[in-house]
Parts: sequence; structure tokens; C-alpha cells
Amino acid sequence: MIKDPAVKLQLASSYARIANYWKFFDGESKQLIKYHIYDQKQAVENDFVTSNSRVAGVAESLANYKMYYGDANLINTELQRYMAVTKEDIKNAAKKYFTVDNRVVLHYLPKEAQP
Repeated sequence: MIKDPAVKLQLASSYARIANYWKFFDGESKQLIKYHIYDQKQAVENDFVTSNSRVAGVAESLANYKMYYGDANLINTELQRYMAVTKEDIKNAAKKYFTVDNRVVLHYLPKEAQP
């Protein structure tokens, strides 16, 4: 048995980090499911196909790609780029951008009553 309290504390700290890491990513996965992120990805695919199923929709998409990106040919790769996004990509983006230092906290307080 380990009798030195400092060693016990170091081991406890190590186990706590592992548990916190697991809880964090378990929570991330549950949020992706709770907010239907994958379903939203499929909705984007459906919207793309529906909007480009008519000549007018294709013409509008071509014009948008040319106007905003300078390349009308992007219409041929957009769906593949959306479909290439994985759950891991979304998790990594969330981990990168949804941090404590990368947020704005707004405290909305009611106006004081006038005497």
C-alpha cells in the first residue's frame, strides 16, 4: 500500500483528470445527439438537393457561387464538402471555439424602479 499522502494525492489527481476528460467528451457527445446535429447535417443535404432540383434553383446557385466565391464550379463539390464533415470534426470545432476564454457573458438586469 502507498503510505505517503503526497503520492496518494498525485494518484487521485491523475484519476480525477481522466474522469473529467471522460465526462467532458461524454457530455459533448450527448449534446450532439440532444441538439440533433447530425440530423441538421442531413437537412442541409436535403435542402441542397431540393433547391437544385429545378433549373431556376441551379441558376441561382451558380450565380451565388460565382458572385460570392468567384467560382461557379463549386456547385459540383458543395454536397461532398458537407458530407465530408464528421461528428469528430464537429466535436473538434466545438472544443476549439467553445471555450471559457472565447465567449461573451451578458448580465441582463432589470431597470430599477422609479420612485
